[in-house]
Amino acid sequence: MRTLFLELMTLATSYCFPPSSPSKTHSRLSPAFHHVMMQFAYPSPSTSDLLTFFAYLWLLNLSRQFFQRVLGAGLLGDVAIGIIFGSPLAGWLDEGWQSTLVVLGYLGLLLIVLEGD
Repeated sequence: MRTLFLELMTLATSYCFPPSSPSKTHSRLSPAFHHVMMQFAYPSPSTSDLLTFFAYLWLLNLSRQFFQRVLGAGLLGDVAIGIIFGSPLAGWLDEGWQSTLVVLGYLGLLLIVLEGD
């Protein structure tokens, strides 16, 4: 399965980012497009970053259910896990992950406000 995925990624990469000497098969892509796409190359996150983020999501769900059953306020669990994993306490989440989650939180807040309208 992993080799199939790697072959598909190699094929997609060779199609989107042709070699420096373009052949007939990649003549549809201009050099300017190739240059712009290379600036947006995706750096894959490390395994430890992914495991930390998945642990964050799992504990977020667990704490929300616990606080909802015990206190009737599941949002307190979200806040507690955010403080523990974020920069105020342990700082386990990377700054990029934290800024992304803040943006998603603002989008969620906006959707809640618009839903109540």
